[in-house]
Amino acid sequence: MFDKDTLEQLSNYFAPLKKQYTLRLSTLPSHPSYQEAKTMLEQLASTASQISMVFEEKEGFCISILVDNQESGVRFRGIPGGHEFTSLLLALLNMDGIGKNIPDEGVQRRVKAIRGTVKLKTYVSLSCTNCPDVVQTLNLLSILNPNISHTMVDGAFFPDEVEALGIASVPCVMAGDKVLHVGRGDLATLLNKLEETYGSEVKEVSNQEAQAFDLVVLGGGPSGIASAIYSARKGLKVAVVAERIGGQVNETVGIENLISVPYTTGAELAQNLLTHAEGNNISLFEARTVTSVEQNGGISYVRTSSGECFATLL
Repeated sequence: MFDKDTLEQLSNYFAPLKKQYTLRLSTLPSHPSYQEAKTMLEQLASTASQISMVFEEKEGFCISILVDNQESGVRFRGIPGGHEFTSLLLALLNMDGIGKNIPDEGVQRRVKAIRGTVKLKTYVSLSCTNCPDVVQTLNLLSILNPNISHTMVDGAFFPDEVEALGIASVPCVMAGDKVLHVGRGDLATLLNKLEETYGSEVKEVSNQEAQAFDLVVLGGGPSGIASAIYSARKGLKVAVVAERIGGQVNETVGIENLISVPYTTGAELAQNLLTHAEGNNISLFEARTVTSVEQNGGISYVRTSSGECFATLL
């Protein structure tokens, strides 16, 4: 399944792992995808001493990740191939704390504050380019909060299930027996929906504990990032508080009216905005929703859904 170069690359990815991981395949030997899944997991296990593979003879089809012999909240009902192969690799790296999409402490606090037991399933197609972003985000949330579990479901493996649920497009996220989200989704969007559905116990910090800046920019679109960069270049201590860098630009496929740039995409422009901001010593606070802005004693206080407070002089 994997060639020599790919296995060597995987070995390099997994070399820093500190915990022990078990990839458990639960199905019957008679399942048509049994041998393919078994081969894939055995090859993955061969790339690192920290990874092993076990087989559990059981009805259905599921690949689970165990961490130090304990169940994690991440499962795959189907073979995570195609675009979803990255979701499996990233889940292992994030469980070890070395993944590249682990959010900052403020967002982590918000994830951990979600109430109750949350069981999520995302129905995907392995040819879907939007599905991995949703799967990887929800896998990450389940890693950060032990009360959240998430299962990727390959709709091609379970067509009767897809039909019974009336799923017409993917990715489709189910919370229990209800649809939580359909289509593209980032961390801020999915986290907002979970908080709306399940509630949150996030604790707000006091004004005295607020993080202080010379300027706090609300919104991470082109104008917000431009304001932040110009201010930072003047020597100000600047923060940007936004749901995502790029704002609505992220939803734009093609951009042809940006002076000096004949053509670019929304995703490319958003990434360039992020890179430019990071190069100017600007504090970026993404996946935040501003809940209030108040003024007191000559100071403005910006509060967010993560319980944080940012302060700046009027």
